[in-house]
Amino acid sequence: MNQGIHADQVSVEEAFRLVGEGRSILCPVCRAQIIAIPEVVTPGEVPLGLQCPRSQRHFLVLREAASRVQQTRNRISAFPNQAARYLAPLSRIVSPPAAPVENAGSWPQVESDLGTALPADVKAFIHAYGSGTISNFLTVLNPFSIRPTLNLVQQAREQLDTLRELGREFGESCPYPLFPAEGGLLPVAMTDNGDVVYWRTQGKPEQWLIVVNEARGPDYEEFQMNLTTFLAAIMSGRIRCRAFPRGFPGSDRSFSVI
Repeated sequence: MNQGIHADQVSVEEAFRLVGEGRSILCPVCRAQIIAIPEVVTPGEVPLGLQCPRSQRHFLVLREAASRVQQTRNRISAFPNQAARYLAPLSRIVSPPAAPVENAGSWPQVESDLGTALPADVKAFIHAYGSGTISNFLTVLNPFSIRPTLNLVQQAREQLDTLRELGREFGESCPYPLFPAEGGLLPVAMTDNGDVVYWRTQGKPEQWLIVVNEARGPDYEEFQMNLTTFLAAIMSGRIRCRAFPRGFPGSDRSFSVI
């Protein structure tokens, strides 16, 4: 068995430094030894990138991404340490944009409009990433977006109204209550296929779990984790979601500003 440090246990900058020194870093998915890009690196030289030798889908990061991660850490420094920790695993896999858009506004006003407080991790995500898509497929709804299809408050109302109408008009039942009922579903993200990612609003916001409903279907799958942990697990390949395409996320682990 390979002996070394797992790539998900160190920062991106530290991984680059250790590989440049000839130290062993292990893939977080298959535990193969991470290799440098290019493979031959002069001792002390920082490689251009790091990858899993078995599959770039497991692990791939370029040196440019390291600087973006540092920029992200600087941007979220005003957030509580707990919120910053929520974001760290995801930012190692999906690099935040250097210049996020629609990433600031009044959270108290948003929470007043929704009628509930929101988890700290989604606030950290919006601050660091703003509006955009993950792997050109998955979009976290942003309460500060001026575009109705991206706006958290507007989409929450529309998606919940749709579920209620499906129940009234067509008898389609949802296995969960709907927000604002206790434990009710509240939309937080959507895919290009029309799948909806919900919070299950049971307990305090920091205790909310994730539920995914497939597009145009009755399947609901629950994940015992918060939003950013779910995103990091999906993008790293540690878990799969039944509603998402079998090949997702593939080799594209980018965040595209929109």
